[in-house]
Amino acid sequence: MIRIKDLITESALKKFVNVDGNFGKRVMPFPHNAEHNPEVIQYDHLTAADRLAQISHELTTEESTCLKSFILLCSSASLETMSFFEFLHWWALSGYSYEGCIDYLMRFKFRDGQSSFAIKFWQEAVSTRRLSYSFNCPLTKITDGREYVTVTSENGTQFKALRCISTVPLNVLKTVAFEPALPSAKTEAFNIGHLNQCVKVHAEVRNKELRSWSGVNPFSELSYAFGDGTTPAGNTHIVAFGANEVHLDCPEKDIARTSALLRNLTDMDIKRIVSSLSIRQKFPCLLHNTDLLHRSSITGQAINMQMGRGFSLAKTL
Repeated sequence: MIRIKDLITESALKKFVNVDGNFGKRVMPFPHNAEHNPEVIQYDHLTAADRLAQISHELTTEESTCLKSFILLCSSASLETMSFFEFLHWWALSGYSYEGCIDYLMRFKFRDGQSSFAIKFWQEAVSTRRLSYSFNCPLTKITDGREYVTVTSENGTQFKALRCISTVPLNVLKTVAFEPALPSAKTEAFNIGHLNQCVKVHAEVRNKELRSWSGVNPFSELSYAFGDGTTPAGNTHIVAFGANEVHLDCPEKDIARTSALLRNLTDMDIKRIVSSLSIRQKFPCLLHNTDLLHRSSITGQAINMQMGRGFSLAKTL
């Protein structure tokens, strides 16, 4: 079934990416080498807001609404901070089509969630018996010396190696001292912090007709939602997203308000809402017998999720 919203979104997306008369194929012919054509570099200076302003006269009201919601879903930032170049790159990687975007970004996913994928990597690494690791050991300093790299933790423990690969999250980098200092552009980036402030809410609803539904509202704190299969209980699983454009802070703290935001998208008989809370440990998905915490919308009490499950409303495939 082809939905009217999808047709409107597809039409608007084509206008958004059509900077070369061929929907991006000419300026970015090789998606895995995005800068192969030097002409594409000019778009690295544009934000999504800039590009929307360029084509505003070409968009209908419906196209503008659907387009803003979709690109906010992709970045979870704001229109003023989202890179148009990176969106063009996503579009190219998805086969230069709206259908490709849906396939690569939404339709196909890990059955047990991304946490299970990470856990399997971890288990395989441990099984080699060639892995040393330390948890609950926050870092304070990384020193790149002449002969080796030294990593110092809060408790004074030092780790030394010939090479060091840092995967410290962007929002945490400013708490770590680097010697020698990192380039000024990187320092500026982690002082700003991560621009993606995505809020993700899962709802279990009784409305079976919503399994093929999707709704958008770029002005709402939950700007995009869609039906995502059936729960083990036979109810419909709704996934909703909010971006930093209109940020929804801690949806689990005010369940009534979060429910109202969902119902503003469409009428639904909500049975339960599940939203991620703060993770108490740095790497919970890598610790045995450590569960992610979620909260029930009905009782407000914590629900312990089993390791390897992305969320309690497991999609049936």
